Amino acid sequence: MVSPELAEYRLGNLNDERPLADVVYSDQQRRFGMNKRDLLPDCCKGCQYNFACNGECPKNRFLKTPDGQPGLNYLCSGTKRFLTYADPHFRQIVAGLHGSGAIDAIAQFPR
Repeated sequence: MVSPELAEYRLGNLNDERPLADVVYSDQQRRFGMNKRDLLPDCCKGCQYNFACNGECPKNRFLKTPDGQPGLNYLCSGTKRFLTYADPHFRQIVAGLHGSGAIDAIAQFPR
């Protein structure tokens, strides 16, 4: 059973006779995808980590931004904190993979 607050995100049921392609290519799914991008608050659009989270799932966007815009993901601060910490390590791994020292770069990654 889908909770009432999440019902707007429900597209169908895999147990239904309806072909999955009908659900995937439905107008409702297309709108969901477009809204995921178009309804992002300005601070998300300008965030250096937007490429990684894209505002995350719209069902989790119920906070307001520091400037009062609705639609901030409630996991934003934790996600940003993790990505800020992990970014230099990810870059080190990528640099190692592009060079000859791929194994050395990964071996130096903090445990």
